Order: sequence, then structure tokens, then C-alpha cells
Amino acid sequence: MPRIQNLIAAFLVLGLIYAELLPTLKTANSAAYSENALEPTQSELLLSFFDPANKKEAIITAPADEIVFISDISTIPDKLISFSKDARSAVYTVATTPLPTTPDNTNPSAVIVSPTIPTIDQPFIGDVIPKSGTPLSEAYATGGRAWYELNDNVVVIFADSETFRSYKKSTGEETDWLQTSLSYAPLDSPDALTNYINNYHGEIVAETKTWVLMSFPSGGYLKIAKPVSVKRPFLSQQ
Repeated sequence: MPRIQNLIAAFLVLGLIYAELLPTLKTANSAAYSENALEPTQSELLLSFFDPANKKEAIITAPADEIVFISDISTIPDKLISFSKDARSAVYTVATTPLPTTPDNTNPSAVIVSPTIPTIDQPFIGDVIPKSGTPLSEAYATGGRAWYELNDNVVVIFADSETFRSYKKSTGEETDWLQTSLSYAPLDSPDALTNYINNYHGEIVAETKTWVLMSFPSGGYLKIAKPVSVKRPFLSQQ
């Protein structure tokens, strides 16, 4: 037992001595480390490149006869001066294709691209769909409708209900068929429509809201005005 007590007492004494010396050791070690110069970090090296004191003028030597700087040209060729003047004075325009229009030339429409008719359908098409790119196909594409047909001839009425044009159905080409008769004003004598039907055997073959196209046994045609109904005023009883 006396030995254990002596050992404990010895350890306590050593502990007190170490506690006394510990602050002194830390100060000494810190001083020792601070005396050594620390190496710069990667960030410090990068920042040093931006320091004006470290800037150096770069000198680049180009291979002979390969690079010519503008400052080395003492005179400008006459052709280059002429080209520069032409470029400044030139006026550039963009060529445009006029859009197709209706016959009255007042309603432009989009460019028409005709689709291709499948080969297996072509034997059944006949003249139902005119040949692509012909005046007749363009007339239908811009709003025209077949108004009167006879044999290979067709009169097309357009969207304004006042323009009529004639075509060959087989070829799609424009003709003058019935154009003379259609150019006259409608006949509007008293009871004209009844008179020409009953007394001259006229037959109505086509019509608009205000007149009819009448065919006669002679083979000729006339435009006859439709009768205008007169509305009587409503009389109220007193």
C-alpha cells in the first residue's frame, strides 16, 4: 500500500509540472512554425497573374511572308477603293413574284400549289378536275365555280357574282364562248321573263339573283331580268 500511495503522489507532481510547462511549449512551437516561409497556394498563384507589377509585354514573331498586318500596307490598291465606293452607293432590292389575283384584281390570294392526283384515280377524274396549271384550274382555285356548261364549254362565275369567263373543259384554256351575250345588260321590258318563255320558247339555263341566262331554239342566248316584286304598304284598319 505505501508503494501505490508513493506512485500516485509522484504522478500528481509530474502532472503539475507538465501543466506549468504546457503554455511555454505552445508558444515556442508557434514561433518555430512562423519562422518557416509558407509556399503560396494555387489561388494566390492565379491572382498573381493579374498583378500589374507582373505583366510582361508579349512579343510574337510571325513567319516571314505569311501574315501581313494592315499597318504594313503603305498604299491601298485603286481597285479596292473603287469597290468600296460601289458598295456604299449600291441599292439592293429583293425580287418578288406577284401573287395570283381574282379577275377583278382586287383580292390577292396565296400562291397556289396544285397537289398531285394519284395514278390509280386518274382514269375516273375526266374533266371533273382540270389539268393543273391551266387557266381553268387557276379560276377554280381562286374561288370560281362552274355556272353553265355545254359539251366541252364551261362558263365560270367568280366570287363577285359579276365576272364570267369561258373555258374549254378538256384543255383548261380560256375562250370567248358566250362572252358577247354575257356582256349585254339584262332585258327588262314589262313581263320580259314570261314573254320570252311563253311566246319564244326560251329556256332558263343559268341564273343570278337579278337575271337569268335563257337559251332559245335558234341556239342563241339572252340575259333576261327577273321581275321585281312590288311590296304594298300594310294598311292598318281604322
